[in-house]
Amino acid sequence: MNSIELVEAGFALRTHGVKGHIRIHFNEDMKEFSAGEALFLLQKTQKIPFFIKTIEYLTDLEAFVLFEEITSKEDAATFTKKPVYAAANTKQETVEETLPGLTGYMVLDASGTAVGTVTDVDDLQAYLLLTVDYKGVAKLIPMHADITVSISHSEKTITLKIPDGLLEL
Repeated sequence: MNSIELVEAGFALRTHGVKGHIRIHFNEDMKEFSAGEALFLLQKTQKIPFFIKTIEYLTDLEAFVLFEEITSKEDAATFTKKPVYAAANTKQETVEETLPGLTGYMVLDASGTAVGTVTDVDDLQAYLLLTVDYKGVAKLIPMHADITVSISHSEKTITLKIPDGLLEL
């Protein structure tokens, strides 16, 4: 039998409503879960997989979760005040794990003109914020999917559609 490596994903706080929803507080390093994915709940001493039927996030870290196999408040109550587990591969990857270091890369505008060199990278969850040395002045440029044209790791370049006036701020 194959064994799945599990990590603690959070904690089941309490029930919610009468249909079997459980309010779960997730650890910060966990990715967002969605319907169809499994979380493992403690039943006696066993970690048993339960599949998410619906999940409604209240904050980045808390959600009401309804599992396919739990259909009443009484069933849900047996899993509260206990840790919740997930497969180890559901941990959120950090920027350092998903991208090689971008410090030192040359930023180019959409026409291919050099803008400056990346001196620092901040992860703001929705996008990366690049600090770029532009004519001797540190400028902050968002690296968002909407403005990113390409990244060449072999050439160490990042091509962006830089909004008009951003570099003059």
